Amino acid sequence: MSDFRLDIRPAGDCEFDLCSFGEVMLRFDPGFGRVRNARSFNVWEGGGEYNVARAFRKCWGHRSTVVTALPRNDLGWLVEDLMMQGGVDQSNVIWRDFDGLGRNTRVGLNFTEKGFGVRAALGCSDRGNSAASQIVPGETDWDELFGKRGVRWLHTGGIFVALSEGTAQAVIEAVKAQLEQSAQQLEARKLALDEQRYMHEATMAAQDQTIKSREVGLAETAARQKADAEAIKGQMQDISAVQGALQDVGKMLQQLGQQHAQSHEAVMKGVLAKRTVQAVRGPDGRIAGATSMVEAG
Repeated sequence: MSDFRLDIRPAGDCEFDLCSFGEVMLRFDPGFGRVRNARSFNVWEGGGEYNVARAFRKCWGHRSTVVTALPRNDLGWLVEDLMMQGGVDQSNVIWRDFDGLGRNTRVGLNFTEKGFGVRAALGCSDRGNSAASQIVPGETDWDELFGKRGVRWLHTGGIFVALSEGTAQAVIEAVKAQLEQSAQQLEARKLALDEQRYMHEATMAAQDQTIKSREVGLAETAARQKADAEAIKGQMQDISAVQGALQDVGKMLQQLGQQHAQSHEAVMKGVLAKRTVQAVRGPDGRIAGATSMVEAG
C-alpha cells in the first residue's frame, strides 16, 4: 500500500475549499428532442471546471469559488443568477464591457442532446470569442486569492487551457502562484512545527530538571530523616542509660534508707531502754562520778 499523502492546507486557514478556473457557459437542453428542430430549451449554467465547484457546494456543502469571465449583458447576468442558485462564490468573476452586438465579447453557448436508445448523447458548442476565452495573465490577483483569502484546492481543465494562448498562460500563472503559496504555507507550517517541537523539548527538559530537583530534594529529605532517626535513637539510648542510673541511685537510696531506719531503730531502742544509774564516791566520801547500766530486755 502506498504511503503517498496529499498535504492539503487546513480548512481553518482558508476562505474556500475549492477554486475552479474555467469557462461557465449557458447549457441549452432540448429535453428528449433534437437541437436541430427544437422549439424550446431548458437553460442551465455549466462548464467542466464550474460543475465541480457547484457539486462541491450543493452536494457536499464545501465552500467553492469560480474564476471566469462574463459580459455585462443579460446573458452574463443570467449566468450570474444561475451560479447564485448553485451557491458558488462569484467574487472572482471578471466582468467585461459589452459592445451591444457581441463582436468584442459574449457568453459561450453549449447545446446538449440526451442519448436515447442506441443514439448517444450529442453536443454542439458555440463559444468562439467568449469572455472566458479572452482571459490573460494578470487579470486575477492569485496571491490575494491563494494567500490572504486561502484556497485548499485549485481545479481547472484541458479544454479551457486550449481555448486560447491567453488562457493557457493564465492557467500556468495560476498553477505557479498556487504552488508558490503552497510552498510558503508548507514552510510556515514547518516553522510552526519546529517551534512546537522546540517548545516541547524545552518543556520536557524543564520537567526533567524539575524531576531531578525533586529527586535531589527527596534524597536530602531522606538523609535528614535518617539522621534525625539516628539522633533520636541516640537520645533514646541516653535516656535508657539515665533511667538505668536513676534506678541504681534509687536502689542505693533505698538501701541507705533501710540502713538509716535500722540505725534509728537501734538508737531509739537505746534511748528507750531501762537504765540504772549509781553514784561513785571518792575517798573523801564525795560523789566523784556516776555509772549507767542498761537493763537487759
